[in-house]
Amino acid sequence: GIHLYDLLTNDKNKLLGITAGTLFEGKQKQIKEPFERARDDMNNIQAQKDIRQRDLDVLEVKGAHSLPDTTAEEKMKKAGKHVTDAGTTAKLNTQIALLDREMKIRKEQFGLEVFELTQSSDQNKKSGIKGAMKNALSNVSQQEQEIQRCVDNAKDDVSLIVSKIESKQREINLLDSEMEPLM
Repeated sequence: GIHLYDLLTNDKNKLLGITAGTLFEGKQKQIKEPFERARDDMNNIQAQKDIRQRDLDVLEVKGAHSLPDTTAEEKMKKAGKHVTDAGTTAKLNTQIALLDREMKIRKEQFGLEVFELTQSSDQNKKSGIKGAMKNALSNVSQQEQEIQRCVDNAKDDVSLIVSKIESKQREINLLDSEMEPLM
């Protein structure tokens, strides 16, 4: 999901419609809605992150520009301010890390929303020599090939996980059947 979202947003001039090309042929309208929702969410999260980063930058600049202390009271105030600033800096860094995590989760969610549509597009592909010739001869851009690889890798990962689940389920059923005579 993360890689797919990044690929689809890579070229700002070709967002979704042209970039995805034949991969999502006939599915652009269905994919556009989750993509736009994800893009809006990502923009909102990025705006929040930018605000936190700006606050952090201001805090660092303020700490770097101070006059030397002349009295014990100034030294105490400066020490207190330094401790407060260190806490605020840690808080802002934590908030930025949480926003990065939220962005990652949103991209993954987008991938899950779109994955179902890519599954159904596989069923619609033409098979046989004619289909293979058409796919080989079609004018596919480099970015479109990368998107296709990303989707294919995700499908391979999912099929591997599904086969592991099925294997474990068979093992459980075998163990259950062996336990039945004992009961």
